[in-house]
Amino acid sequence: MASNTKQIILNTARNLFMENGFHDTSMRDIAAALNISVGNLTYHYKKKEELIEAIVLQEHEKYEKLS
Repeated sequence: MASNTKQIILNTARNLFMENGFHDTSMRDIAAALNISVGNLTYHYKKKEELIEAIVLQEHEKYEKLS
């Protein structure tokens, strides 16, 4: 479940970052979009920088597979 939950969080964060920008998206915004508490979100990702790092790593892995 944790893996699926983390992927849902990453997908939601990615969408919000693309819509609003990284700096204009808060952890509270992400939690609200997921309909979870900020505490539940920070259980998986302590801060917003961890989210963007995980998103970038995922994208990098996709491109590595294409090479």
